[in-house]
Amino acid sequence: GLNDNWIIENIENYSNNTVTIFNRWGNKIWNTTNYNNTSNVWDGKTQGGASLTSGTYFYVIEFENGTGIKKGWVELTGK
Repeated sequence: GLNDNWIIENIENYSNNTVTIFNRWGNKIWNTTNYNNTSNVWDGKTQGGASLTSGTYFYVIEFENGTGIKKGWVELTGK
């Protein structure tokens, strides 16, 4: 019930975006367009809905029409 979805600060200012999540081997595990922190969010699962193990995952956020890219990492922790 707490921190179940990944909230990206200020993403609502860039509604035309693409968010991609990769595992540590560089395999794409999740992707979406128009991420919005409410109905279109990453919940720590694969594109197919399988739960991911605790660990470090990497993201690439592409903004409107190639106007910018943000890269970084996010840590998933289990119970």
